[in-house]
Amino acid sequence: MDKSTQIYAATAATLGAFGLGTVLAWTSPGLPSMRKDSDDFRDISTGTESWIGAILCAGAFFSAPVVGVLMDTIGRKPTMMILSLPFLLGWLLMGFATNLAMMLVGRVAAGSENATRYPTRNPLPNYPYPHGYPLLATRYEN
Repeated sequence: MDKSTQIYAATAATLGAFGLGTVLAWTSPGLPSMRKDSDDFRDISTGTESWIGAILCAGAFFSAPVVGVLMDTIGRKPTMMILSLPFLLGWLLMGFATNLAMMLVGRVAAGSENATRYPTRNPLPNYPYPHGYPLLATRYEN
Protein backbone atom coordinates (compact mmCIF):
# COMPACT_ATOMS: atom_id res chain seq x y z
CA MET A 1 0.00 0.00 0.00
CA ASP A 2 1.47 3.31 -0.98
CA LYS A 3 1.31 6.67 0.78
CA SER A 4 -1.53 8.05 -1.38
CA THR A 5 -3.80 5.17 -0.33
CA GLN A 6 -3.11 5.94 3.32
CA ILE A 7 -3.90 9.60 2.78
CA TYR A 8 -7.15 8.67 1.01
CA ALA A 9 -8.07 6.34 3.89
CA ALA A 10 -7.33 9.06 6.47
CA THR A 11 -9.37 11.58 4.49
CA ALA A 12 -12.26 9.13 4.13
CA ALA A 13 -12.19 8.40 7.86
CA THR A 14 -12.04 12.05 8.88
CA LEU A 15 -14.61 13.32 6.42
CA GLY A 16 -16.78 10.29 7.08
CA ALA A 17 -16.92 11.07 10.80
CA PHE A 18 -17.65 14.72 10.08
CA GLY A 19 -20.23 13.84 7.44
CA LEU A 20 -21.96 11.35 9.71
CA GLY A 21 -22.34 13.98 12.40
CA THR A 22 -23.74 16.47 9.95
CA VAL A 23 -26.17 14.02 8.34
CA LEU A 24 -27.46 12.99 11.77
CA ALA A 25 -27.99 16.61 12.84
CA TRP A 26 -29.06 17.95 9.44
CA THR A 27 -32.80 17.61 9.97
CA SER A 28 -32.92 20.18 12.78
CA PRO A 29 -31.84 23.20 10.70
CA GLY A 30 -32.44 21.60 7.30
CA LEU A 31 -36.15 20.83 7.41
CA PRO A 32 -37.34 24.33 8.42
CA SER A 33 -35.00 25.89 5.87
CA MET A 34 -36.12 23.47 3.18
CA ARG A 35 -39.78 24.17 3.93
CA LYS A 36 -39.21 27.94 3.80
CA ASP A 37 -36.87 28.21 0.80
CA SER A 38 -38.05 25.45 -1.56
CA ASP A 39 -41.29 25.37 -3.49
CA ASP A 40 -40.94 21.58 -3.86
CA PHE A 41 -41.05 21.00 -0.09
CA ARG A 42 -43.20 23.89 1.10
CA ASP A 43 -46.27 21.78 1.93
CA ILE A 44 -44.74 18.69 3.53
CA SER A 45 -46.50 17.36 6.61
CA THR A 46 -44.98 16.65 10.00
CA GLY A 47 -45.40 12.94 9.25
CA THR A 48 -43.32 13.34 6.10
CA GLU A 49 -40.72 15.29 8.06
CA SER A 50 -40.56 12.41 10.51
CA TRP A 51 -39.89 10.01 7.64
CA ILE A 52 -37.11 12.26 6.34
CA GLY A 53 -35.48 12.21 9.75
CA ALA A 54 -36.00 8.55 10.60
CA ILE A 55 -35.30 6.82 7.30
CA LEU A 56 -31.61 7.41 7.84
CA CYS A 57 -31.67 4.42 10.19
CA ALA A 58 -33.04 2.19 7.42
CA GLY A 59 -29.85 2.76 5.45
CA ALA A 60 -27.80 1.61 8.42
CA PHE A 61 -30.05 -1.39 9.01
CA PHE A 62 -29.90 -2.67 5.45
CA SER A 63 -26.22 -1.96 4.88
CA ALA A 64 -24.99 -3.58 8.11
CA PRO A 65 -24.90 -7.14 6.70
CA VAL A 66 -23.08 -5.88 3.60
CA VAL A 67 -20.55 -4.10 5.80
CA GLY A 68 -19.94 -7.27 7.82
CA VAL A 69 -19.29 -9.37 4.72
CA LEU A 70 -17.06 -6.71 3.14
CA MET A 71 -14.99 -6.30 6.31
CA ASP A 72 -14.47 -10.05 6.51
CA THR A 73 -13.48 -10.35 2.86
CA ILE A 74 -11.54 -7.18 2.03
CA GLY A 75 -10.78 -5.59 5.42
CA ARG A 76 -11.78 -2.50 7.38
CA LYS A 77 -9.92 0.19 5.47
CA PRO A 78 -11.07 -0.85 1.98
CA THR A 79 -14.63 -1.23 3.26
CA MET A 80 -14.56 2.27 4.70
CA MET A 81 -13.12 3.69 1.49
CA ILE A 82 -15.61 1.89 -0.79
CA LEU A 83 -18.67 2.76 1.27
CA SER A 84 -17.78 6.44 1.40
CA LEU A 85 -19.09 6.60 -2.18
CA PRO A 86 -22.77 5.86 -1.34
CA PHE A 87 -22.45 8.41 1.45
CA LEU A 88 -21.31 11.03 -1.04
CA LEU A 89 -24.13 10.01 -3.38
CA GLY A 90 -26.58 10.44 -0.50
CA TRP A 91 -25.37 13.98 0.19
CA LEU A 92 -25.60 14.84 -3.49
CA LEU A 93 -29.16 13.50 -3.70
CA MET A 94 -30.17 15.42 -0.58
CA GLY A 95 -28.52 18.59 -1.82
CA PHE A 96 -30.11 18.51 -5.26
CA ALA A 97 -33.43 16.91 -4.30
CA THR A 98 -36.39 18.21 -6.27
CA ASN A 99 -38.92 15.79 -4.82
CA LEU A 100 -39.53 13.68 -1.75
CA ALA A 101 -38.31 10.45 -3.35
CA MET A 102 -34.87 11.93 -4.07
CA MET A 103 -34.65 13.18 -0.49
CA LEU A 104 -35.60 9.82 0.98
CA VAL A 105 -33.21 7.84 -1.25
CA GLY A 106 -30.45 10.30 -0.36
CA ARG A 107 -31.14 9.85 3.35
CA VAL A 108 -31.07 6.05 3.02
CA ALA A 109 -27.78 6.19 1.10
CA ALA A 110 -26.27 8.55 3.66
CA GLY A 111 -27.53 6.29 6.44
CA SER A 112 -25.36 3.50 5.12
CA GLU A 113 -22.45 5.39 6.68
CA ASN A 114 -23.88 4.59 10.13
CA ALA A 115 -23.22 0.91 9.55
CA THR A 116 -19.67 1.51 8.34
CA ARG A 117 -18.51 4.20 10.71
CA TYR A 118 -18.55 2.30 13.98
CA PRO A 119 -17.06 -1.10 13.05
CA THR A 120 -14.43 0.46 10.79
CA ARG A 121 -13.52 3.49 12.87
CA ASN A 122 -10.00 4.11 13.97
CA PRO A 123 -8.24 1.71 11.60
CA LEU A 124 -5.45 4.15 10.79
CA PRO A 125 -3.36 4.07 13.97
CA ASN A 126 -3.32 0.27 13.72
CA TYR A 127 -2.05 -0.08 10.16
CA PRO A 128 -0.12 2.89 8.75
CA TYR A 129 3.30 2.46 7.34
CA PRO A 130 6.05 3.91 9.54
CA HIS A 131 6.89 6.68 7.06
CA GLY A 132 3.25 7.79 6.84
CA TYR A 133 2.34 7.61 10.52
CA PRO A 134 3.46 11.09 11.65
CA LEU A 135 1.53 12.74 8.83
CA LEU A 136 -1.63 10.74 9.47
CA ALA A 137 -1.47 10.82 13.25
CA THR A 138 -1.38 14.60 13.43
CA ARG A 139 -4.50 14.87 11.30
CA TYR A 140 -6.51 11.93 12.62
CA GLU A 141 -5.75 11.56 16.32
CA ASN A 142 -5.98 15.18 17.42
